[in-house]
Amino acid sequence: VRRISSSQKMLGICSFEPKLLRQVLLVCTTNLLHLNCGYGIGFSSPCLAQLVKEDFFRTENSSWFASTLVIGQIFGTLLGPALANRVGRRKACAFGAFFSIIGWSILGLSSAEWMLFAGRAITGIFDCLTIPVAIMYVSEVSETKFKGSFLNSSCIFSGIGIALAYFTGTVFYWRYACAFPIVLSGLALFLFSFCQESPVYLLTQKEPAFESLQWYRETREASKENVLETERELKDLEIETSSFGQGFKESLKKLLQGQNIKPFLILVALFFLYPLTGMYSITFFAIDLFKKLNLGSAETVAIISALMRCFGTSLSSILIFKYGRRKIMLVATALVSLTIGLVGIFVVLKEGDFGINDTLLSWILIILIFIFMFNVGVSIANLPWVLMAEWFTPDLKSIVSGSLITLQFFTIFAAVQTTNPIIELVGNSGLFIYFCAVCTMKTVFIAVFVPETHGKLYPSVK
Repeated sequence: VRRISSSQKMLGICSFEPKLLRQVLLVCTTNLLHLNCGYGIGFSSPCLAQLVKEDFFRTENSSWFASTLVIGQIFGTLLGPALANRVGRRKACAFGAFFSIIGWSILGLSSAEWMLFAGRAITGIFDCLTIPVAIMYVSEVSETKFKGSFLNSSCIFSGIGIALAYFTGTVFYWRYACAFPIVLSGLALFLFSFCQESPVYLLTQKEPAFESLQWYRETREASKENVLETERELKDLEIETSSFGQGFKESLKKLLQGQNIKPFLILVALFFLYPLTGMYSITFFAIDLFKKLNLGSAETVAIISALMRCFGTSLSSILIFKYGRRKIMLVATALVSLTIGLVGIFVVLKEGDFGINDTLLSWILIILIFIFMFNVGVSIANLPWVLMAEWFTPDLKSIVSGSLITLQFFTIFAAVQTTNPIIELVGNSGLFIYFCAVCTMKTVFIAVFVPETHGKLYPSVK
């Protein structure tokens, strides 16, 4: 039987309900890992110029500095769910955080191009190894009424990580900027020592799970009713995990059944489309892209655009309580399509000789990019992840999260590698019109295929 330490019990001494405080502790700890992942994505944009100046690589190879990270992320997302099922959610997250420290240390101490690329690949592997694991962990521990907002918060921290990387990479020497994720991973390792393992994982290993679940459900005033409610929840979890351990082929067979294949294919489409909407092309190359558009202080515009994404996700964490998932996705994606299309039109006006004031056009473009990133934060970058965590039973979450997140990073890789070729082929305005077409396609898909599920399993929705 797993014992709950006195240090863990002390976390309940607060005016809030202990169960809420403890769930928030886990969410904040895992979100440090999401912040690190975002930091890695944003790191390339402000640091590329410094690295080229120091002759680490030529400008034409700069896309590979971003792409080696994505290649590592693909392997990390494949490894993460399998490791979580093997050693547990908490240990898998700690494992990723520890090796993330090593990867960022290699990156910061690099003296050659191969060390830079190796460091980027290692940070990609271990920063992203923890992402599907953290989502599984939070979704298995959270109460249903908080689950959507808790899962949504991961994208807020990922966006904060991108903004932080833009800021530190602009203000500090690139080697010093590598120190921030090392500190964050160290803090996460410390905080995980106060968290209990997921009761779902314990059940899959045929270990007692009541104490773990009770720790995440304890109220200030202990009552028989609370104990009975926890016992009922535990029985429901036992039913959901009863088929766990049946093997990959059996899990795949179950996933391909009628009640599971439809939500999986819906998510395949969402995870394939959303990296192509322009959000990652802008994120990885924000400063360089904004300089090409002559948008004044490109660094400042990049930082604020990343923060706008965070504000959008923060708003959706509140809206999700009232409006659910579908309405938010539909409205925000439609607004993304409109704004990125307008960006393309105004880029045409800016690049052409139409006699329109250049400063006015620059300000219009800046405002439209801010609105675009805000709505990306509201829906594009976060709600597919929320649905992925909510729609499937625990025995399918590993194969679902591993395959979908891996697909996403393959698509991100394609988006990163094709950004400059598209600009060379159709120009800056053509790039944004291409993004508009993808966003419009995604809007239509959501309208036709994505139902409202209110945080429940997809098969349970009538």
